[in-house]
Amino acid sequence: MRYSKLTIDEFDEQVRDWDASLTDVTAPMNETEYVDGKLVTTEQTIFGQSRVEGHLTENGFRTLCYKLDAPHVWLRDKCPSDLKKTIFDRLMRDYEKDCLFRYRENGVKLCRAVLSDRYMPFNHLDVWDAVKDGIEKSKLSQLHPIVWKPYLDDTMSVWILFEGVQADPDKPVRSYDGGGSGGLKPAIKISNSEDGTGKVKLFGGLYRSYCDNGVIFGFNSETKIEQIHAGSQIKLVSANIRIAIAETAHVAGLGIDKYIDATNEYITGAIDEVFDEWANKYNIAVETTTEWKGFTSRIETWGDLVMATADFGGTRKNREEMEAFETMAGDLLYANRSQYVERR
Repeated sequence: MRYSKLTIDEFDEQVRDWDASLTDVTAPMNETEYVDGKLVTTEQTIFGQSRVEGHLTENGFRTLCYKLDAPHVWLRDKCPSDLKKTIFDRLMRDYEKDCLFRYRENGVKLCRAVLSDRYMPFNHLDVWDAVKDGIEKSKLSQLHPIVWKPYLDDTMSVWILFEGVQADPDKPVRSYDGGGSGGLKPAIKISNSEDGTGKVKLFGGLYRSYCDNGVIFGFNSETKIEQIHAGSQIKLVSANIRIAIAETAHVAGLGIDKYIDATNEYITGAIDEVFDEWANKYNIAVETTTEWKGFTSRIETWGDLVMATADFGGTRKNREEMEAFETMAGDLLYANRSQYVERR
């Protein structure tokens, strides 16, 4: 789904199908069982008690160990199965607090996370409904929004592109790839996690469609929403998302001007320092940094660096690595680079 484009309605159907597969159980840990890689909890229903069991995912196993203060890697890789059950049974028996057990159906039942009962289950559907409402109320729906590069799993990642916007300048823009402006459009990035691995995030970005696939960079430094899953103010978070939609779209529009401006800033300083600084900031491996440097060997301007970094992100097979470079590209656009460039 790397370059998929969907209508709002098509993605809406996918999110609702996903949400229908989810089950949450809040129960005491000491009433829970570990059986052959499964977690079995007891849910109280109007018809009485009901057992819910699911195979622990990697994250489910990790979060269970975290809750019990148990050695995750050793239990996962080296502990015999009979000893593993003995350890879990003992630790769970002594853990008297309630926990939130997050299950989902994927052909088989999976236990995807064991979290605090204070965790706010702000699911992908909650985020998506707030985003749609924000687009409608801010009249951004008139700009023909579409969904691009959707990723829907325990983590959701999706861009909203505004196809009705034509932001190319009258004066041609030079670029290292010869693509000029290439159809600049503002975009909004939405991400969320349902398994305790991330926050609700929303920030602006810029899309350039000079090739069939297109590239994008996101302005993480201009994040408008970054909400942890804690507390109980779901309505407040939804309201903040709705408000942030219009603000973020405005920021994305400003980013287009910044990109055009950066195409006139020629790099004269020690560019290797930039690579080293930003690779360290984003925790990029040495081998990948070397590839990134090679990929950007033809750049001349700061705009080239931004664009080539986003392009390089598109070559990565690992989704997290790909998104890191796309986000880095946007942050480079907002960074202070006066010691590296001169205007011409």
